[in-house]
Amino acid sequence: MGNAIKRLRVFALAAMALTPSFAGAKADVFAVGGKVEFLYYDKGLIYHVPGSNSPATFSTPGGATLLNAGTGSPIFTVTVAGGTITYTYDTNVPWGRSGISLNYNGLFITSGSLINAISGIGPITNVTLDPSSNLGSSGFSSANVTWDSTAVAVTWAQLYFAKGDTVVLDVRGVPETSTWAMALVGFGGLAFVAVRTRRKLIVRPPVEPAAF
Repeated sequence: MGNAIKRLRVFALAAMALTPSFAGAKADVFAVGGKVEFLYYDKGLIYHVPGSNSPATFSTPGGATLLNAGTGSPIFTVTVAGGTITYTYDTNVPWGRSGISLNYNGLFITSGSLINAISGIGPITNVTLDPSSNLGSSGFSSANVTWDSTAVAVTWAQLYFAKGDTVVLDVRGVPETSTWAMALVGFGGLAFVAVRTRRKLIVRPPVEPAAF
């Protein structure tokens, strides 16, 4: 019976580990091999200047760097992996004024960036600003972040970022079908062991010898 109980505990722990919703665990929304699109918005439209690297499409984990189209020098780099989106500023950037460039389905950008899921990405359910962000004196806050089920937008018109500043976003969502399949396997094993253990614990009455 002791071994059966141990197996029961092992399967329970495995099932919990395989199910991202336990204990508020963060699902890897940006699964390996997923595809996302990076777009930079400014002055009322998508910034589409040759040599700027916007728009750009890449696989996760991965990233893209917005370049100064005139000099080729990096302005900021965005990386997408697991459950995070990270912006790292490669130079001192004072962002100027801009009219509204995107205002659709809850997504809002004056001057800023959009990460848009193309394929292999679980639906997004929440986005928060991670405390590990190095915001310096930029003035950036969670109010500068909007999102829907397939995209995350940041807006930063009239903010100032210094070289080395970072914006780290925690992205939560529903895992892909394969993740749920693994969790179901864990629960199936848990149920199987539980049934076997119950059968072993049933005490059957002794059989009386037949009278002659």
